[in-house]
Amino acid sequence: MVTSDILVVDFVQQDDVLKLYPEAPLLSSDKAGWDGIQLQYHRHPPHQLAENYSRQHRIIIHDRSPSPPMVEEMIEHRFQKRQFGYGDVTVVPADILNSAYWNTEYEFI
Repeated sequence: MVTSDILVVDFVQQDDVLKLYPEAPLLSSDKAGWDGIQLQYHRHPPHQLAENYSRQHRIIIHDRSPSPPMVEEMIEHRFQKRQFGYGDVTVVPADILNSAYWNTEYEFI
């Protein structure tokens, strides 16, 4: 059950991306008219994501960053700290409580 103090993100709503991330994606397929899939390329400074649920599944492909980011993530109250390399993948299913923190510039798809 989603409580009112936790952010609910619907990536179909373009403004919802800015509720979660500090900046808009550098590239996005929003206007491509794809049905049921969206692609976004992000680059962000150090940031703490609010605890959130997403209406959509997310597949995060970690890209090249100036230095590999150390990411602290929480998925369904399970915490882990990982240094992601180029091409590593994280899957966050829809309606699963999650958050993350990274301490350096971070690029991902």
